[in-house]
Amino acid sequence: MDDTLPTYLSDNVYEAIINLRLSDYACNNEVVDENLILDWNAIDNELNNISESSDILDNSWEWYRDKVTILWGIMLSVDKHFKKSSESVRKRIFELSSWVFNFPEVEDIYNKFMTCCDSELLFCVLKLTSYLDRALGDVYKTTCEHVPFLLKDMLASSVLIEAFGIVSMKFLQLLLGTVRGLNLRNVAWHGFFSPGELHQSIISTMFLTIASLGISIKSFERRPTIKHETLKSYSQCLKQYFEGIDFDKTKFMNTLHICPFISTNHWAYWNYASDLYIQGCYGDCLILLMPLTEAFLRSIFCFANDCSERVLTAESTAFYITMDDVLAPTVGSQENRLKHAVGPKILEMLLDLYIYEEGPRLRDRISHSEVKPYDVPEDIARCVFDISILLMLISINVKKALIEQKGLTNSGYSTELIDLSVKYKPQFHPISIFKRSFVNIIINTKSWNGLPRPSDLDCVSNFHANNEAVNFLKVITGYVDFVNYSNDIIKRINDLEPETIYRPKHEMELISILRRIVCSIEELNANISESCQSKLLLWKNKQMKSRNRESYKRMLQCIPNLQYGIGCLFYAMFITLQQLQKYESDVIKKTQRFLKLCQKYAENASTMSSIRKNRWKELEEGTFNICNVILSEPSIKN
Repeated sequence: MDDTLPTYLSDNVYEAIINLRLSDYACNNEVVDENLILDWNAIDNELNNISESSDILDNSWEWYRDKVTILWGIMLSVDKHFKKSSESVRKRIFELSSWVFNFPEVEDIYNKFMTCCDSELLFCVLKLTSYLDRALGDVYKTTCEHVPFLLKDMLASSVLIEAFGIVSMKFLQLLLGTVRGLNLRNVAWHGFFSPGELHQSIISTMFLTIASLGISIKSFERRPTIKHETLKSYSQCLKQYFEGIDFDKTKFMNTLHICPFISTNHWAYWNYASDLYIQGCYGDCLILLMPLTEAFLRSIFCFANDCSERVLTAESTAFYITMDDVLAPTVGSQENRLKHAVGPKILEMLLDLYIYEEGPRLRDRISHSEVKPYDVPEDIARCVFDISILLMLISINVKKALIEQKGLTNSGYSTELIDLSVKYKPQFHPISIFKRSFVNIIINTKSWNGLPRPSDLDCVSNFHANNEAVNFLKVITGYVDFVNYSNDIIKRINDLEPETIYRPKHEMELISILRRIVCSIEELNANISESCQSKLLLWKNKQMKSRNRESYKRMLQCIPNLQYGIGCLFYAMFITLQQLQKYESDVIKKTQRFLKLCQKYAENASTMSSIRKNRWKELEEGTFNICNVILSEPSIKN
């Protein structure tokens, strides 16, 4: 990539966003009233009755060129009115925006907008579009459970047309949500804007559009209740690796300036993101970092896969490269060579942060405003910065010859950050999540030994006398005691490190079965804990009937047997994880069938152990049977 690339906008996109703004089109209608509310009838007339276009996505480039030219005229007119408005009128605008923002948030965006700095303008567009996207999705969800994945599809939906009117939705399609329109949301969030390419009138129009839609939402019968997610649980998993690495802006900027895959045009954006981090505005920092990181990764991806022409935004006839494409296993039918460029550990970090379904999926959650900025922990923002710095350092080596030609010096980073890339273990891959849940359920079932029971009730288990599985377990516990739950078990599980990058389908199917087994055992554990506590209380208070006393006694007799059975099951699960990436194709189906029998046992155990069922005798028989099944399984015996 040429780090002095003047723009990331392809020809047609540049034409729509830059050139058509300069066409000097003047509005024939007054498109705002005295309160700065958009007049949708006037806008419809200005756009030559766009409300009558059945599907604007089907129109030609010439049609769009005409409409976008008019759209720019409307936005420039709106901008003039907005800048001349009084404080009281602006306050009213902010109040009408409460369905999207709270007052301090919209006021903060306005203050940044008024600085007229390129970095602040990009930040304003990012925040306005993400918040509006989320708010529109919440309105949609009041009627339909599943929100369309693409903004353009949501804007074309009958649900939003009913709520806001057809003209406003067509207007937003032109402004935000079609490839041939301005497509502002995607161009901004995928990291294609450079300084000087965003005009203030875009932000002015966004402000007044949100306020004008706020009037419509007041009359809408179903008001949305907005709930947001939190990233704190993900922060705890990542903290162990990134804690203690301080952010040094000077070193960061030095590294940025010698990175060959970040355009000099984007330096100001990265500088502003680092300022937001230093100020403690971690959520706002991430809003800016997401498109910057995507643009950075796209440049490395294009270099690694020898497709430099795809670094630009796409025309309407082609897809541009997004974060999902960058981190996908293949490029068309070929291997994605990003892994070879950045290394497997960095790729694991990126997949953890952006792709894995049970991870933070930062780009998706931040760009769709699923997380409130003030709820973003510092650890998450620092993690993104640290990984970006690692990418910069690695990319310098990727293009070492280019760096040497420039005569650039070392960036000043110690080995502390480099060590991170060696020590990191994936946190949110299904295998990683299974390992954690596996360890947790082993610890929980070990606590069965300490469950409360009456001192005056004789309930000796008869399992030891008549089951061959016990002898089998005694053999295997010579090196791993899965029955007595020794600490060695936990260590052995944690020491297993199967590969996680782009694993084949059959491996994920096996892991999926193992996770379902764990879930059922978790339910079993909860049932036993609840039953022991509630039934002991009834026993002490002499409130048990004869039949219930017998059931209670059978349960207490069954628990040691269950521990042997579950220990046997744990061992089978351990062996499966250990052998996961060594199975031959002819063994895979057999292993799946075997694990499904284990899953069936675990599900039955969960059901039969519930307070409502109390089927302890059947559960004991099932436990004997599964132990014998595991005992006869060749892969486990070996």
